Amino acid sequence: IVTVNSNKSEKEFTAIAKLDSQYSALINMDNTSDEYKTAADTFVSDADALISSSKSYPAIKAKYLKGLYSFDMKNYSDAASIFEEVSVSANNTYLGALALINGAASYENAGNQDEALELYNKVWDSYGKNAAESQKALFNVARIYEEKGDSELAKATYQQLVDEFGTTGEYGKLAASRIIVL
Repeated sequence: IVTVNSNKSEKEFTAIAKLDSQYSALINMDNTSDEYKTAADTFVSDADALISSSKSYPAIKAKYLKGLYSFDMKNYSDAASIFEEVSVSANNTYLGALALINGAASYENAGNQDEALELYNKVWDSYGKNAAESQKALFNVARIYEEKGDSELAKATYQQLVDEFGTTGEYGKLAASRIIVL
């Protein structure tokens, strides 16, 4: 049993490494070429095969890569849905927080600030200071409140970012400058 599980796991990790390489090659291609179309079809097919074969990390990462591909193709609604699914499957992991950030960015690109705001808030609510994306999430929450005309809530969120992380990082510096402006 151990040998069978080890072989399956090894095959899945080999498949995700290959898929990651395919995606890297894909983003460097001319997306109007016939070669791109063939490579994209192969990438999607291989991703779907890995996703359907397992619920392990390689399958979750394959779904994440498929979300990135959808985002690249400007299929923002599809990308957001995929990233939300990944965030649930990869809950309490780096990939989960990253999926939430990318899902929020997808919603923003689709013109849905309310859904984006929900996912940015979810990063902070779920991960607190433990995610590398937390500062970015708080900054984007404040930025969206500011865009919606809620200066007080924007200022409070910028202040929360400064209080939690200081002003040494990129987002802390930006937040401090926005507090002064508001």
